[in-house]
Amino acid sequence: MIDEKENIMAIPQMCIDEGQKATVERRRFEKLRKAKLATSLGKTKALAALATRKSESETREQVNNGRLYAGSSMYFYCSCGDVSDIKGEGFTDPPNHTCRQCKALKDKGWL
Repeated sequence: MIDEKENIMAIPQMCIDEGQKATVERRRFEKLRKAKLATSLGKTKALAALATRKSESETREQVNNGRLYAGSSMYFYCSCGDVSDIKGEGFTDPPNHTCRQCKALKDKGWL
């Protein structure tokens, strides 16, 4: 049987872990946003970069928006597994569900 006190003490730790994970994701998102588009390297290298992003995303844990504190930013993910958009709690415009790299591939008709 789970002790009531242990159960209550576990909740803040989960939120702290999610908050730390969110901070790491935000830094990673900013780095990706500033990165050079893979489409500038050619179709084969861009598609290889997509395959790499997909394989890396399988092991990377995504931020669970439901576990973050009220007022925290919301994280939206692309089909390749990268963060596609980060919005504040009161966002009114729709979030992007495609990251920059995948959007560039779609625009060129490669995806």
